[in-house]
Amino acid sequence: MANGCLALALFCLLMYVTLDGYDLGIGILMPSVRDGAHRREMVEIVATAWDANESWIVLLGIVLFGAFPLAYGVLLPAMYIPFLVILFGLFLRAAAIEFVSASTGVPRLPCGVFGWSSVVTAFGQGMLVGGLLTGVSHSGIRFTGGTFDFFGWFPVLTGTATVALYAAAGAAYLQHKSEGALRARAATRGRIAAVVAFGLLTATAATLTAATPLHWVSGTGMGTVLLYTGTGAGIAGLMAAAILFGRQGDALPLVAVVLTQAGVIVAVGALLYPLLVPPDITVAAAESPYSSLRFVLIGVGVNLPLLLFYNWFAHRVFRGRYRPDLPAQSPSGHALGPASTAVAR
Repeated sequence: MANGCLALALFCLLMYVTLDGYDLGIGILMPSVRDGAHRREMVEIVATAWDANESWIVLLGIVLFGAFPLAYGVLLPAMYIPFLVILFGLFLRAAAIEFVSASTGVPRLPCGVFGWSSVVTAFGQGMLVGGLLTGVSHSGIRFTGGTFDFFGWFPVLTGTATVALYAAAGAAYLQHKSEGALRARAATRGRIAAVVAFGLLTATAATLTAATPLHWVSGTGMGTVLLYTGTGAGIAGLMAAAILFGRQGDALPLVAVVLTQAGVIVAVGALLYPLLVPPDITVAAAESPYSSLRFVLIGVGVNLPLLLFYNWFAHRVFRGRYRPDLPAQSPSGHALGPASTAVAR
């Protein structure tokens, strides 16, 4: 049952990275955009589904806290600063979107906050992953390391790679949803981001054994198959994205980037298992009692279809390309006004 909860956590993580990844990526691209109308369009596109997308990180936290309290209790104090950076960044992004929604123009400060808070949030998430992979010092259920143990060249590398990967996802989604000059700009930025992400993820994989207690494995077991399948999918996805940006089939770069995100998560999961927190906290050691695991599986299992429907409905309502010529003047106006049906075509 613990493995079932772990699979559920990985699914929530994949959904969060896939959906909020493009949200964050659009924000990461914001500082490079000077045109006010394009900035407005970018926030409008994000505003249609960002709250649904971020719901997955809440569900992920519930699964980890309920099913693996030992890992949660050791990891949280070890990563206080990255966690706070992520939460503060998400808060600022939400506030910035609301400020832009309430305005009729293109407020410069909220747009800037939206952009740079997205960069900080993505970098914090990558630092968190890098800090986890390098290992956490503990004695039993107590964290015994220092406040800045998470910091090092490898977490900085994973943080930067995460920013680049999210930027590629954001550019892919923008190309899929926008028209004209913004679409062309997204294709150009996306191609650059995909190439940079490919280089950074390759460097991450190459330095993994030097920076962490983990090691690449060989053999024919399922873990090995998943490890190398995920790695291959990640490489192929970014290579395909770099080629497909700016070509016919605007959804194809997005599919390629999602393939990369899924491949990275599968590869990291296969590399870690049965560890949950390196160097020595395993899934079996961190799991809750059977009754708690059952409660988590049932509780999250009931809410999972609701959240999937929430995401599907949000993207279904706002399907098609964004049209800036609609009469509504804010994301909330698009959502509530009769012109919202014109978003799809």
